[in-house]
Amino acid sequence: MKFLLLIFILFLGFKTLDAQTSGWQSTGTEVLVPAGNDIISMLDVRIFPNPVTDKRVNIELADQAIQELRITNIAGSVIYTKRFQAPVNKHQIVLENVPSGVYLIRVISESNLSRTSKLMVRNQ
Repeated sequence: MKFLLLIFILFLGFKTLDAQTSGWQSTGTEVLVPAGNDIISMLDVRIFPNPVTDKRVNIELADQAIQELRITNIAGSVIYTKRFQAPVNKHQIVLENVPSGVYLIRVISESNLSRTSKLMVRNQ
């Protein structure tokens, strides 16, 4: 029963996140996904250190190039965005003026696969 409740909570959370940040349309109980996009991405992303304690976070993709990075706060405001013109599979972000808290980092690959992960920032 706890497992089903956890899945239900995760589904509602991801539905809200994806509908707000990715341009998907929500009709209340369902999410309409544009054709050609996968809901679950198998994108292999390394984000370290997490939690961030030294004002720097590294992002690495194993077998693809990064197309775009976006960090949003839990209110949905974008605090960092970067689009890459040349193929890059590693990038370091300096979070010097970012207050401590919980953020979402979205990594989009060159083949339009994406992964959104939680990022904890503990700047002193």
